[in-house]
Amino acid sequence: REAKVCCNCGYFHTDVKRDLCDNCGVALDATTSEIVSLLEMTNVSAIRRQKITSDEEERKRLGYQVTSHFRFAPGSDGKKRTVEGVVQDSTSTPMLKLTYAPAATLFRINHGWRIQRQKSFYIDMATGDWMRTPDTEESDAEPTTSIQPEAVKMFVQDTMNLLLVNFPGDEEVGDNVMASFQYALQRGMETVFQIDEAEIASERIGTGKDSAILFWEASEGGVGVLKRLVTEPETLRQVAVATLERCHFNPETLEEDAAAKDCSHACYECLLSFKNQRDYRILDRHLLPTLLSKLSKSTSFVRKENRDYDEQYHWLHGQTDPQSNLERQFLDQLYRTKRRLPDGAQERLADYYSEPDFVYDPNILIFCDGSVHDFPDQMRVYEDSRTGLKEKGYRVIVIRYDKDIEEQIKAHQDIFGKGSA
Repeated sequence: REAKVCCNCGYFHTDVKRDLCDNCGVALDATTSEIVSLLEMTNVSAIRRQKITSDEEERKRLGYQVTSHFRFAPGSDGKKRTVEGVVQDSTSTPMLKLTYAPAATLFRINHGWRIQRQKSFYIDMATGDWMRTPDTEESDAEPTTSIQPEAVKMFVQDTMNLLLVNFPGDEEVGDNVMASFQYALQRGMETVFQIDEAEIASERIGTGKDSAILFWEASEGGVGVLKRLVTEPETLRQVAVATLERCHFNPETLEEDAAAKDCSHACYECLLSFKNQRDYRILDRHLLPTLLSKLSKSTSFVRKENRDYDEQYHWLHGQTDPQSNLERQFLDQLYRTKRRLPDGAQERLADYYSEPDFVYDPNILIFCDGSVHDFPDQMRVYEDSRTGLKEKGYRVIVIRYDKDIEEQIKAHQDIFGKGSA
């Protein structure tokens, strides 16, 4: 099969005639894209090694040139299934752009040995025999065949939960900063979520201002942690604090701890691992304290319909009932404390005759009950309605006018978040 990959952001296009990238929108020409002939590796036979030799270390050092590419899954409405978020520091300045893609397709393309000039594998399509590459073949070892060998790149694909992390702005971030931040963030996730190193994988992809760090849940079935970095306002703060500690810094003062005396730029307690040997020379934990310190005081906000946090607040404010001050007080308290804002307001449900005041996807309904709801007839109607909603699988949260709004919000921190003072 043939495909076109965007060199700008790493997106995978099944249509080689595509003129614009579906992800970053760049024009796909000879400088920004590559058309690749692919052969999928489906069935593989493995032989158990009886000994471990230096050959394995040498193979790892030389290695293949393997690149990662992604393709978002389509939703029921035809749009790409993604959840976009933005991370703002304490001064509301954007720090990171996050894109979470559930059930996306991850492609891993093997272009051949790093040391060979022609980045392809050669195969006789008639017999299935693999042939030596032109720059390494020996004349007396050429297989006898009448078929011209075809140059292909081998690939595998799988369905994964992905997370793209971009630095906003037009200024390009240095590779040493990107690499150090990549592995630091991965170590922080391992600490906070108590997962193994093999359960989360990462790679730097793309070029220029569209370059990004691609994380994916590598374990079978995923571990369900990447989405939390986007949808939970305080989770990334926890990861940043854990990352500072892993990199031998005090999260409060940014001073080095006692273990730092044995770690010049990076060590196996912080950034180094067997899997990132190629990046050893550019990893430096001293590039991270300021960035991670700002991140430890940041807040993650989900973008809805291309609206940022402030725009989402004003949009929701305009959807509230003009006669309900309680709805606006509730919304103002969420916004003032930088908590998670609702995804919708005044939406009539498709499977039940009800119109909640606010909605959190996929099944959380918020009702703001003013004094009118204290009349006995009204109380019976609403009680029956909300019982029916719970039987349908909805989670119903009621905000009362005669109780402290902040205390009611705190009782549901798993939905609204902890917030800030």
